[in-house]
Amino acid sequence: MLIMLSLMISSALAEDRPIFGKANIIPLKCKESSKQYVLTGGNAPGFLYFKDEPVDLKIKFIREGDSADQEYAIEIQGVNTRKPNKSKDYIDPYGYPDILNLDGESIRHPLKVSYGDKKEVEVEVKNLPVPQRYGTYCLVLVKGNDRILLGSVARVVKTRDDGTVDNTPIFGEGALFGGFKEVSEASKCYVRMGIRGLRCEGGMRNSSGAYNWDEYDKLTKGVKAGGMQMMLTLSGIGSQYYDIPTKDQPTPAAVEPNWDGSPYGGNADWGCGLKNFDTYEKWVKDFAARYWENGKGALWGFENFNEPWEGGGISGYARDCVAYREWQKRLARAAHSVSRDIKICAASSIMNTEDKLYSEGPGPNGKYEMDDYIDVFTDHYVPPYNAYGPMVAKAHGKISIENETWLAISEYLLPQVMCQWMASGQLVVMPFHPNVLFEGLEGSPYKYFCPSTVPVATAAFNHFVTGLRFEKLVFKDHIPWVFQFGKDNDANGVCVLFGQLITRGGPTPQDNPEGRLWRQVDAVNGGTITLDNNDGVMKFYDVAGNEVFKDQKNVTLNLDISATYIQSGKGPALVAERISKAKVDGKYPAEIIPHDFKSAINGKALVLTVDVSNRINRPISGKLNINAPEGFSVKDNGRSVALDAGEVKTVDFSFDKVKEDPANQYPFEFNFETDAGKCSYKEVLSCNVALKGTKKIDGDLSDWDKIPGITVVGKSDGVNPDELARKPWLRLVKEVPKGAVMANIKMAWDDQFIYIAAEVNDTTPQTDKMRMETRNENSYFHCAESDNQEPWKTWLAKYAPGHSFAQVPYIYKKKPFDNSYTGDQLQVAFNVRDDWHDLKPLTDVPKGFHAYPDTDYEFSAYLCADGKSELWNLLTPDMPRIHGWPHQPMGKVKHNNTPGSSHVVKQQGDVRIYEIAIPRSAIPELVMKPGATFKFTFFVGNNNGPKISYGEKKAVTKTNGITLHPYWESKPTCAIEWALAE
Repeated sequence: MLIMLSLMISSALAEDRPIFGKANIIPLKCKESSKQYVLTGGNAPGFLYFKDEPVDLKIKFIREGDSADQEYAIEIQGVNTRKPNKSKDYIDPYGYPDILNLDGESIRHPLKVSYGDKKEVEVEVKNLPVPQRYGTYCLVLVKGNDRILLGSVARVVKTRDDGTVDNTPIFGEGALFGGFKEVSEASKCYVRMGIRGLRCEGGMRNSSGAYNWDEYDKLTKGVKAGGMQMMLTLSGIGSQYYDIPTKDQPTPAAVEPNWDGSPYGGNADWGCGLKNFDTYEKWVKDFAARYWENGKGALWGFENFNEPWEGGGISGYARDCVAYREWQKRLARAAHSVSRDIKICAASSIMNTEDKLYSEGPGPNGKYEMDDYIDVFTDHYVPPYNAYGPMVAKAHGKISIENETWLAISEYLLPQVMCQWMASGQLVVMPFHPNVLFEGLEGSPYKYFCPSTVPVATAAFNHFVTGLRFEKLVFKDHIPWVFQFGKDNDANGVCVLFGQLITRGGPTPQDNPEGRLWRQVDAVNGGTITLDNNDGVMKFYDVAGNEVFKDQKNVTLNLDISATYIQSGKGPALVAERISKAKVDGKYPAEIIPHDFKSAINGKALVLTVDVSNRINRPISGKLNINAPEGFSVKDNGRSVALDAGEVKTVDFSFDKVKEDPANQYPFEFNFETDAGKCSYKEVLSCNVALKGTKKIDGDLSDWDKIPGITVVGKSDGVNPDELARKPWLRLVKEVPKGAVMANIKMAWDDQFIYIAAEVNDTTPQTDKMRMETRNENSYFHCAESDNQEPWKTWLAKYAPGHSFAQVPYIYKKKPFDNSYTGDQLQVAFNVRDDWHDLKPLTDVPKGFHAYPDTDYEFSAYLCADGKSELWNLLTPDMPRIHGWPHQPMGKVKHNNTPGSSHVVKQQGDVRIYEIAIPRSAIPELVMKPGATFKFTFFVGNNNGPKISYGEKKAVTKTNGITLHPYWESKPTCAIEWALAE
């Protein structure tokens, strides 16, 4: 099968309507578009007009009940999506589209159409009075009481003429080309939005040794016509070049016996056979020579496959890391033989890039072999709390881009995504799919026709940020969120101000709050900030690029999710200074962050530590009161606390009376009454101590009775995890609700070992867990045995008789997701160092804004199918961040079975018991003495049911992408402190 970039003209409407669906246009009080009245063309690409350009349109009218000389009017109504107003219809992968908000008063333009004796006429409307204000304008045809949507036009701010693929922040998607009549027209639409680079997908087109460049000539001509350059993501090729050659049939990979023949979703491999890599390499070289044109052509770089996931990727990749490396080398050598400036990119996510190219670590000389074969690391859909790719890229002397994150479906989302992703280190970002930029209506000649609101926001962001780099988050310890682009004294620099941030996972700040910093403050709506602009030195612009608050001496902005662009001829430093002195009113001001107890709950020496953080830009003061659980009496309650702007103070509380809870669950309430407003917080605290004492590792936990345990309940429908967790463990397992999964974990120590015991109720225990130490890696890939197994036997007889799957020992036949960190398992991790291993902060943002290494040592324990346990060491500070795939190249430091450890995992009825002894040598930085503290986390995996993450709903944690394996699943940070005690 050959994956080709479609250049076909499509007149069909998309099934999903993210822009002009029935729900979206409700505020316009009109009917959906009709084939009777059709907007057929205009005098600007994609109906995107600059200021002062006349708007000339062509409209087709079909006479059905209309008079020969019919009076109509075109109503011009500004619309926007600058505030969340979600419809109920989810459209994958963009989310819930926004219902259009009306923007300003409508304008009516009278129109008389003379049909004469014709049934159909096309009318040219000259100089339609579309306002000069930047924005999107819906056009409604009015005939008497009837109102029918015609389409839309937009005014976009003009971007810099010197924009290039390398200095423009927003990247485009080549799928736009398939929805316009000509590639050049689509390309010009992108350029009107300020976009200069884009991704296209394609593959080797030659047949029988003869190249046919016609399709690529057409593509590259259109790209160049718009003044753009492309990254070509190379994917599938002609089936005659497979190692099992067929007639248009890709090689089936890890599929079930009842496979329906679909090659998508990782079911088949469409890539070049290894024996044809020479041919492939020559084709890449010839392509580069034809379209590079000394850097003036359409080609910017190549990417090696779209989402080449292990076990099978969406675009026809289903082979091992070794084959990918060879492919990458061939691609790089071919392109770089033409010019070293042609960018070589990989591999759609940083975890995949490290797995594919860097799994064995550096060589003896400290260098990495694959550094010579990659220039750009690519990521897909990686929000800040998961983003660490830019730091990895920097460590290798490379750059990182986000070339697919189709999240910006609305105006308010565009600057949110761009600022947050760039602040995480991405140099450019593709924030949307073309489906949310343009949409065809009934009768439209092409799939992509009329603009949404997103092109307006796109042009504005590119207008302000092109030619600039993200410099810093101006304030590291308080709101507002101010993203600075350009140096402090750069007159073209800009500050982008938000009152709240949005994370992936929801349209409002209240969704997925754990995914960002300062959630207690950021998730609360309300508040304003007033800036002094008496001297008029600052200029303010809205999300579309319109200047606002012109000539106002004092400018008041709502502290919400909306973006405001602020510039000054004296540079961003002046803007930052003014914001630091601005007046914040009505904003929830502070965070209350309690810490678990690190000593036994047995006397008046107990201390409760609470951090209080002022998250606004002025001093606050007030009294901090604690409502303690039954049996506790707080000493000196109502403590006075005064905080400067952004200051964090630690307040220690002692007790006149305490009462130990057998469940080790202590619900506290905190109230901080300040002169800026009241702050409240609730959290169930626990006693996190590892008691000294040697444990016999035999699965009998009776010698653990006196050690306090932590009970955590997995998320499940109909289960209240907080209520369940407050019951003593023995009572809890007797009264477990249907579907609930719970864990109780304890820790002990002596001079040589850290001991961990855990009990997990699980009514569906896994019995087929593989032992990693003796894993047969070849069993995951095709061999001659596949010839006699279904469905491969039938496929071979039908499409490739005389061939054997022994010809493709690099293509998966079984999914590799039975690893140490999947299924029923207990993962534990320790944070005992302050450094980030091989990584360093890349951008000037507060710690935790993006993902960061917060576990130094990670282990996974599980019961294997042979009835014995295994404790697999997944991470040490000098171990490559890998996922342990079969056929993955390994160096000297690699995943291992934790030498010197002891462990027992066994199932007793519905309860699984873990007992582990980790030797001191496995965590050498851990100080083994009473009072020593460290940070600890754990995760309970489940092959059939809810999973359990330690640290959820704890104020000291936030979501992080590399806390525990696998790195495509984020977990709460390893931020909860434990202590060793006698």
